[in-house]
Amino acid sequence: YMFDQVDGTDPTTTPIDIGNGTPPIHVQLLDAFLELAGHSALAASKPLTPAQATDAINTLKGDLDFGSGSTSGNNQSETLHRLKEGIERFLITDINDPSRTSASQSSIVVMWDLINVNPNGSGEYNHVPGGGNVAFMDGHGEFIKYDSIGVFPINRAFGNAVLWAAGN
Repeated sequence: YMFDQVDGTDPTTTPIDIGNGTPPIHVQLLDAFLELAGHSALAASKPLTPAQATDAINTLKGDLDFGSGSTSGNNQSETLHRLKEGIERFLITDINDPSRTSASQSSIVVMWDLINVNPNGSGEYNHVPGGGNVAFMDGHGEFIKYDSIGVFPINRAFGNAVLWAAGN
C-alpha cells in the first residue's frame, strides 16, 4: 500500500494491547492493519483453504476503503491505495499546480530493510550505524540513517508498528 502519513512527525496513536504492550504507532498504519485484519481470510487460522487463499489474494489486490469520515487514506481521504504503476497521481494536493504538489516515483517507498526500534540495540540492523536500505518505485535505492522522528520506513513509530503487529 502507498503510505503517505508515516513519517516521524505524522500523527500516532496508542493501539489496544494485544499482549505485547502499546507502543505509539502511526494512525494510518494502525487503520490499515485493522482494516486488513477485519477480512475473514486474512484473519483466519493457517493454513488457509483454497477459498480463503483466493479471498485473501483478492483483498490484497484492492485499495482499502476506511469509510465515510476517515482521513487515514492517501491525501487524508477515505481510501488507501495499493502500490501500482501511476499511484503518484493520487498524491496531488493542488490540482491547479500538480507539478509542485505531487509525489514522484523517486519518493514512493516500495521495500526496505528490517529496522530495530532501539538504535543501540541487539544488532537487528543490516548496517552500522543503525539504518537501512530503502528501495523506491523508480528503481533507485538509498541508505537512510535511523532517526526516531525520521522518514518512513526508518523511524520509531514504524518500527513500533511492525513489532506490535507481529506480536513481539
